[in-house]
Amino acid sequence: MSQNVVNPYRYVVSFDPNSVSGLMLWLKADAGITKDGSDLVSAWTDQSDESNDVSQGTGSKQPKWFDNIQNGLPIVRFDGSDDSLIRATFVNGSLTSPNTIFCVNTMPSDSASERFVYNSGSGNHQAFLKSSGNKDYIYAGASLVSADASDPTNFHYYTLTYNGASSSIREDGAEIAAGDAGTYAMNGIELGSNHNSGSDYGDPDIGEILVYDSDITGDDLTNIEAYLAGRWGL
Repeated sequence: MSQNVVNPYRYVVSFDPNSVSGLMLWLKADAGITKDGSDLVSAWTDQSDESNDVSQGTGSKQPKWFDNIQNGLPIVRFDGSDDSLIRATFVNGSLTSPNTIFCVNTMPSDSASERFVYNSGSGNHQAFLKSSGNKDYIYAGASLVSADASDPTNFHYYTLTYNGASSSIREDGAEIAAGDAGTYAMNGIELGSNHNSGSDYGDPDIGEILVYDSDITGDDLTNIEAYLAGRWGL
């Protein structure tokens, strides 16, 4: 599963996210996509060794796959109305804090209410959203909120660390918020919505997501962020 990609700054990034221990979920839009003739996505296969695939059996709620959107790579687009892809519970059970989520995506364009990129399990555990204040936000029992988001409609890579008072939000390799996000467990994952709430959907384009059951720091953090920056041309 190694990737060899060249970013706009002309250096090669050769890296396998599975080489960092604790990888529980790896979704990338150029692999593992099950879609129909209209490019509606019914399933997205986990590229880690954990088999935490996400799916959506209701056709009207399936997001759409688009080819060649960011740095020549495809993405999965959610409509902000009712689209979602769901893994209700992880195969090997809930992920306790700390954990780190890396994602490449646009942020939702509609700031009229909470707009989810993903959420987890029952209640808003491990939620990542843009609220009416145009801010990046994570929650695992407490709210950690950034300053106003910059350039939210274009692609960025985010590093979200859920580790109690040592939680943080990073955008494109720079920390934009630090503090307490709580320690709730991550039960599963639901892309594009707030746990079947019937409201609070999101309209992001998602290119790649990595979920680790640990606090990723040091060289591992640097390597994962470099991999995402190079692969997605960010």
